[in-house]
Amino acid sequence: MPKKTVVVFLILLTAIGIYFVKDLNSLPTITYFPIDYGTSFTNATTHLQVNPNDSTKNYILEWDVSSTTEVPMYLRQDVSLLYANGELKGMRSKWRENKDTIEYTERLKDNQDARWDAITFHYGEIHLDNTINSVQKITADHLFVYRQNSIFKLTDSDIKSKQQKLVELETKKKLLSHWQSLLTYFKIDIQNYESIPLTDLYTIQDKPFLNMDKENSDRVIGQLWEGLYKNYIIPNIESKDSLKSFVPLILFDKKGDHLLVVYEINGRKEKLIQKLQLD
Repeated sequence: MPKKTVVVFLILLTAIGIYFVKDLNSLPTITYFPIDYGTSFTNATTHLQVNPNDSTKNYILEWDVSSTTEVPMYLRQDVSLLYANGELKGMRSKWRENKDTIEYTERLKDNQDARWDAITFHYGEIHLDNTINSVQKITADHLFVYRQNSIFKLTDSDIKSKQQKLVELETKKKLLSHWQSLLTYFKIDIQNYESIPLTDLYTIQDKPFLNMDKENSDRVIGQLWEGLYKNYIIPNIESKDSLKSFVPLILFDKKGDHLLVVYEINGRKEKLIQKLQLD
């Protein structure tokens, strides 16, 4: 290859490399901005359902996420996590600029008796008159799948089957043991905290907690998802290897000083710390 051709080729290759690095670095991140209470979501859902496969021992889990805001926004983004019996099975994030709607569906093949849990953070970023605000909402869904053609949605009124009770008991024991190992490793006294699994976070979004008002509660939740996105999701979402992780545990300091998130992923124990800085 002539020397001039080699030089041109190297220049092009470098340019392409720079482009890809720039593109990766320009991916949007979830950043908390003060909530715009005058704008909201007209729709936000996380939905799990099951379709039978050709084999009676397998099924296809459909994981649907969708949301729409009242108006198009500078940035719309939905990030969703999926767990089966407390173990991480999927991370998904989709974003759009100057749009109002996000929709996506994932399909997973499985054959285990499982309690499936999905939780989604719906986010919108509003730029107006040199001011940045945001909107946010958490949705979740759960489903118990019993592969012998007994598939039903969990509700408070469901009479749980013996198999379901057994699966949920085993999952609870597994998670409690896992969380205890993290608390021991990080020397955390659980008596100083109110704790909640990440998959249950949606249950506190519409009611004040730790004596916080609505504005402080929303800020804490928004900043929590900002930290989860940057530290738990982004470093792992494009991993080509299977991720070994369980539902993270969120710990709110009873004095209102800070919160902690403890989790393990692929054998690495991690602890996130967030100052609450309440008004």
